[in-house]
Amino acid sequence: MTRDSTLFNIRYSFHIETMQATFYNRLDRLLTFAQIMLGSAIFASYGSLPLFGAVVAVISVVGFVWQPGKTGMLCEIQSKKMKELISKSAELSEEDLHAAYLRVEEGDNPTLGLLRDAAHKRTLIALGRSPEARGITLSLPEKVTAWFAGDLPKDE
Repeated sequence: MTRDSTLFNIRYSFHIETMQATFYNRLDRLLTFAQIMLGSAIFASYGSLPLFGAVVAVISVVGFVWQPGKTGMLCEIQSKKMKELISKSAELSEEDLHAAYLRVEEGDNPTLGLLRDAAHKRTLIALGRSPEARGITLSLPEKVTAWFAGDLPKDE
């Protein structure tokens, strides 16, 4: 693996982990907000109480099973490790950089498919490869997910 491809992989991992951290943290806050709002609607006896109760129960189960807050925290930790590698990359030889990347990569989190192309495009832009980035077209669901994740890369 060449130095350029290792640097690309490090940057890509940084961007995907950062996007996922933002996505999961925002999702956690959104679920919590919805629980509070719907819970207060139940106490106010406004609307269909069984419906609000069912929605609060579903939101609680989703938050408990998928634990977006915990996942967001793990992604944030991993992105910080990749950021550290980015800042140290100039000091390391090609072999040391690749070995460090392989060590840190072991902690990578499962990626959301809808964020992969957006992170790839952001990495190309960050590395000054805008013509290649223009070749990646995001679908509407990918754009919405990337926007929610805090990084919808635009063509420059």
